Amino acid sequence: MTTVIINDKSAKGKRLIEFLKTLDYVTFETAQDSPYCKEFVRKIRKSEKQTGEKVDLDNLWK
Repeated sequence: MTTVIINDKSAKGKRLIEFLKTLDYVTFETAQDSPYCKEFVRKIRKSEKQTGEKVDLDNLWK
């Protein structure tokens, strides 16, 4: 058995999947949800949108 990963969001990927479905010896298994916690991903996405705060290194420990 060989695993092939195809991006089904692109037009070429969709066409390839449609072709492979016509072959009787090819089976499909769709991937499960992301292995990451949805709450964690939401926090990361939120933090990417925020701007950081610059800290003066000379006064860091004062």
